Amino acid sequence: MIKQDLVTVIIPFYNASIYLNKCVESVIAQTWPEIEIILVDDGSTDGSLALASAYRAENIRLFSLKKGGAARARNKGMLEAKGSYIQFLDADDFISADKIEQQVLAAAQNPGKLMVCSTIHFQKEDQLPTLLPSAYEERFIKSTDDPVYFLTRLWGGLDNKGAMVQPNTWLTPKKIIDKAGFWNENLTLDDDGEFFSRVVLQSKGIVKTEGYNYYRKSTGAKNLSASQTKSAYQSLLESALSKKEQLLSRTDSHDANFAIYRLLHNVAVLSYPNYPTISAKALAELPPIDRKFSADVGGGKLAKTLNYILGWKFTRKLMAFKTKLA
Repeated sequence: MIKQDLVTVIIPFYNASIYLNKCVESVIAQTWPEIEIILVDDGSTDGSLALASAYRAENIRLFSLKKGGAARARNKGMLEAKGSYIQFLDADDFISADKIEQQVLAAAQNPGKLMVCSTIHFQKEDQLPTLLPSAYEERFIKSTDDPVYFLTRLWGGLDNKGAMVQPNTWLTPKKIIDKAGFWNENLTLDDDGEFFSRVVLQSKGIVKTEGYNYYRKSTGAKNLSASQTKSAYQSLLESALSKKEQLLSRTDSHDANFAIYRLLHNVAVLSYPNYPTISAKALAELPPIDRKFSADVGGGKLAKTLNYILGWKFTRKLMAFKTKLA
């Protein structure tokens, strides 16, 4: 193998002792031989660092940082990376054995493009033999030579239906990341969406490949509450504003404006009424659109009915009041 075929797999981790072995072993089992693994501890207190230390080898390096967040840990990995391609991998997830090989071979035929694969969502590993990628998500993850179109469609600019691309799915040429810039360490929520939107727009397109990303769905109340803090919503707003600047600097199409409208309006709805200043800032940044828009307030059928009759602000106030009573 030649040097440009080296893939750097960056695995940040924080208190991931339950899942870390499975994650690392999935990389060691890759059919592509030219791989280095960079493990970055983000101040773990549960024994994860000791587990990671056992993997140290010529092609597996370990770095330990004070708690600073996943974005900072990923940036440390980027600074240490020697590979021409970068694979980010969350410590509680794993990838199929052929994932990297499929994507490196495709990348060799498509210079300047990003590789992406399907994601299988799961809660328990014994479910995996019966699970398939989400049919809904698969609609959005398709090969294209038009990065602007890819993001516009992903963010719901075409039909008011959007999706996410989990970070583990990508294989990215390091040269593209060098142009796009590193992770924004000030963001705590949607830092991945903001980062990869920059990366996508610096690429020449996206290629859908074989291979799978196995994404572990969290059901913990702790993770939910962490995503509902003021700092989290501020991060979500800053991410949406970054996406607005990135996309609308490339196109002023009606579809692109609608996609950004959806992102910002979502921030306004989610942050209301608990953080009205953030909500107001998001509303003030809404671009003009050429079609009707109906807010998604979350909740069940009753919330949707109230939203239709009374509007999203009143409905969100009622939902917040109900939460306080619970």
